[in-house]
Amino acid sequence: MPKICVEFDPDNGVPAQPVRTFAATIGDGTSTEFDIVHDLNTRDAYYTVRNIATGEINNMEYVIDSSDPNTAVIRFDVAPAAGSVRVSVLAPPVAVPQ
Repeated sequence: MPKICVEFDPDNGVPAQPVRTFAATIGDGTSTEFDIVHDLNTRDAYYTVRNIATGEINNMEYVIDSSDPNTAVIRFDVAPAAGSVRVSVLAPPVAVPQ
């Protein structure tokens, strides 16, 4: 699992470069595959898959294919109910040339 490290500004405690995020609610009751178009331009992302009704995190059978830097494909063994799953994506900050 990739680790995301965030450097904080010692003067104000604010991240020097913010972690980039994306989130989407998915599920339609019939599809088992969903494209997650996050446009974060990295394969080094951390994904959280949460059951909205129960709040359980990563407690479903699924596979994530992140072979594209801007889109991941999530495949479930069982089609999630309509609007029942929240996918969150965290990506490392973009390095800013100094």
